[in-house]
Amino acid sequence: MIVSKHIRQFLFFYGNYYVAGLAISIACGIAVYLWGLPLIFPSLLLKAGTSVLIYVYINVNKKTEFHYYSNLGYSKLTIWCGSLFIDLVLFILVLLLLFKLR
Repeated sequence: MIVSKHIRQFLFFYGNYYVAGLAISIACGIAVYLWGLPLIFPSLLLKAGTSVLIYVYINVNKKTEFHYYSNLGYSKLTIWCGSLFIDLVLFILVLLLLFKLR
């Protein structure tokens, strides 16, 4: 029960940028699907770079939202680690799904 509460909060925060994160994951997955395994490392670099840009964007434009999570007992680091973990899992799932379709 407690774990699902934490996951729900991470997913709620991930909702701020899931469209961008999922779009990059799908684009990288399609690139790996079309051109093969040599594009996995560049895809990871692209995903990491866009994650940094998303991090900066959210920190600048959603400053007050971190107070909500702070009041729930989450540090900024915890909420970012949880939501980036979810983003990484989705990225890997997209890559695996599209690689299996190949």
